[in-house]
Amino acid sequence: STISREFRRNKGQRGWRPKQAQSLRDGRRQACINGKQFSSECWAEVERLIREDLSPEQAANRLELEGELQISHEAIYRHVYADKRDGETCTSICAARNHAASDMQAGKSG
Repeated sequence: STISREFRRNKGQRGWRPKQAQSLRDGRRQACINGKQFSSECWAEVERLIREDLSPEQAANRLELEGELQISHEAIYRHVYADKRDGETCTSICAARNHAASDMQAGKSG
């Protein structure tokens, strides 16, 4: 249940204590600010993988396997779409790959 998860997640060596539980919760919440904790070097590595024709899911899995960075594919998609709003090129790479993939699924040849 929700209450048992709260106790399990927020207890310390001396059991569950309200101030400690709140502090642990605040720390987790701060760590969840999507994409904001990643440096420009991290995003450059993500963009490099996308330019190598990896999907955001594949890029996220590759970075996690290599132990470099743990990032969700959703955060990568948000970054790509933010680039699109800013006029960057990362989106055009993804769009071209997606268009080619949809052509292959439809049986069209290049």
